[in-house]
Amino acid sequence: AVLADTVGFVRKLPHQLVAAFRATLEEVVEADLLLHVLDAAAPDVLERAAAVHSVLVELGVGDRPTIPVLNKIDLLDPAPLAGLTRLFPGAAAVSALQGRGLEELKERIAAHFAARRRFCRLFVPFSDLGVLARLHEEGVVKSEEPRPDGVEVTAELEPPAAEGFRRYWCARP
Repeated sequence: AVLADTVGFVRKLPHQLVAAFRATLEEVVEADLLLHVLDAAAPDVLERAAAVHSVLVELGVGDRPTIPVLNKIDLLDPAPLAGLTRLFPGAAAVSALQGRGLEELKERIAAHFAARRRFCRLFVPFSDLGVLARLHEEGVVKSEEPRPDGVEVTAELEPPAAEGFRRYWCARP
C-alpha cells in the first residue's frame, strides 16, 4: 500500500505554482483507490470537491474508485452533516481529531481491496519453491500444506497476479 497525501487544493494558484501542484497529484494515476478527504465544515466544500474532481478528470482518473471522506464532522450539527452525506453518496463521515468514524473507514478500505482479491488454491512443486516467495510478496498466503512432492498453498491474490500463477492452480476448487 502506498499512502500519498497531496497538498490541499487552493483556488486561484499563481500560474507558476499550478505545475508544481499538479506534480503532487501524479501519484494518483497509479492508485487503485482514492480517498478524497473533504473539510466538511468548510463553507465552500462543494466548490472544493468540484475543483478536485476537475483535476482528477484532467489526469484521466476521474472514474477511479473513490471514497469521499467528510472530515471534521465534530464541527457540524446533524442537519448539515445529513445534507452533505446526501450530496456525497457513499461518503465516510469522520473526525480525525476525535477518531470518530476511522474504524468504519478502515473497514471500507479493506472491503474494497478484499472484493478485488481472488481466493486460489495452488500446488507448488519442490523444484519451484521460489514461487512461494512471490506468492507471499504478491498476495496474502492463508496456508501452506506440505505434500510429498511440493506444497499446497491457499492464497488471496489480485486477479492479474492470480493469472500469473495459473500453471500452479490446483485442479479441484
